[in-house]
Amino acid sequence: MGARMSLFSRGIVVQASKPEASMIDNNDVSVLNALIKTTLDSMKGYEDAAKDAESTQFATMFADFARDRAKVATDLQNQVRTLGGEPELDSSMLAAAHRTFMDLKQALTGKDDKAII
Repeated sequence: MGARMSLFSRGIVVQASKPEASMIDNNDVSVLNALIKTTLDSMKGYEDAAKDAESTQFATMFADFARDRAKVATDLQNQVRTLGGEPELDSSMLAAAHRTFMDLKQALTGKDDKAII
């Protein structure tokens, strides 16, 4: 029986057995990769919010959130590697399109903390 691995950050717990290479569960890898993609989406969103925030307090808060998400993504990527899979490394195209829309909106309406939050 394989060793148990637990990842914990901000209330997210992922547990999986370390299977033999021939027993890779593609569903587990697929689910973890979906979580990685979503986590990277939120990380990049928080990075953008930190960059655009006028208030130092908000910029710091968003930067902290982005760092937390980066740590979670790294932990999930390591878990995928442990399972013998290839982890996602990029956020989704939909999230990138949303960030582009938000940049355009801010260019037209101006940046303020109320709009960012």
